[in-house]
Amino acid sequence: MARFQIVSGAGADHGAWGGATAAHALAAMHRDAGYRVRVALGRIVWPDGETRRLCGDVEDWQITSLCSGPACTRETISGGFCPSHYRQQYRGRPLTAIAEPVERVPLKVRLTRRALKRLGASPARRAREILERPS
Repeated sequence: MARFQIVSGAGADHGAWGGATAAHALAAMHRDAGYRVRVALGRIVWPDGETRRLCGDVEDWQITSLCSGPACTRETISGGFCPSHYRQQYRGRPLTAIAEPVERVPLKVRLTRRALKRLGASPARRAREILERPS
């Protein structure tokens, strides 16, 4: 079963829903809200025209397919997977959770002569050598 992110035309996020197709996921969301809907031949079947007008059809919603990988909420590119999980599957590796990228901040440190001396360096030695040596 695939997962789909459902957002209304007005931009309200209604969460991720499971279903064989986008129509099934949208019908599951509406059933959870108390509407009596079903899917037939890939289309949502509404009990009456008023409910259909009120809720909208698949075309009235922004529905995005989500990755089937573990704990992943990224959009799919192929085979129901995001680029990272697709690569794992293609290479025959077990699917693992993808860590969020870490923002790296460049850091420059200027040390005084006294600090260099405390670190065991003479002022002539570079601080980088001292900071990078293994503990």
